[in-house]
Amino acid sequence: AFLGRVLGSIIGFISDIVRWIFGILYKILHKGTGRMSNKIGNGLMANSFQEAVKNAKSGDTLEFEDNYCETDGYTQITIDKNLHIKGNISKDAQGNIVFHNMVNCNIFVTNGAHVTIENLCLFSYYSETNLVNVQKNSDVELINVGIQNRQNSGEEYPVVYISDNSKLEMKNVTSYRNEKYNFRIYSEKG
Repeated sequence: AFLGRVLGSIIGFISDIVRWIFGILYKILHKGTGRMSNKIGNGLMANSFQEAVKNAKSGDTLEFEDNYCETDGYTQITIDKNLHIKGNISKDAQGNIVFHNMVNCNIFVTNGAHVTIENLCLFSYYSETNLVNVQKNSDVELINVGIQNRQNSGEEYPVVYISDNSKLEMKNVTSYRNEKYNFRIYSEKG
C-alpha cells in the first residue's frame, strides 16, 4: 500500500512536469497568448475549470473532457466575458439525462457577460452561497443542466440568484431534491 502511494505521487509529479513543459511550448508556439487550451479536464493540454475560464477570450467555447469531474473542494468561478461552457451527457434506457461532468462550484456571471452552460451538473455543499449568481446586465442560458444543493447545515441561500437587469433562461434544467433545503430562485432589481 505504501509503495503504491509513493509510486502514485511520483507519477503525479512527472505528469505535472510534462504538462508544465507542454504548456510552455504551447505558449511559445502560439505567440505568447498565454492560452493553453479550451479543454477542461486532466488531459495533457487541459486546464481546471477555473483556469480555463481565466485563460479564455470572450466568445470562446470551453469543453469538458468526457467523465471529468471537479468534486474536491469548492471553487467560485467569476465570469465577466461571453463564454459557452459545454459538458457531456448521455441518456439511460429510460431516456433520462446522465451527466458525465460535475463541478462543485458557484458560478458568478457579471459585467454584461453572456454565458451558456450546457450538459453540466453543478453542485455545492456550502451554505450562504448561490450555485448560479447573475448580476450587472448579464445573461445566462442553462441547457441540460443539473443543479444540486447538497448543503446539510447553515443558512439557506437561493440556489439561483438574479439581479441588476440580468436574465436567466433555463431549458431542461433538473433540480435534485435536498431533504433539508428547498430549491429557490430569487430575482431582484430587474
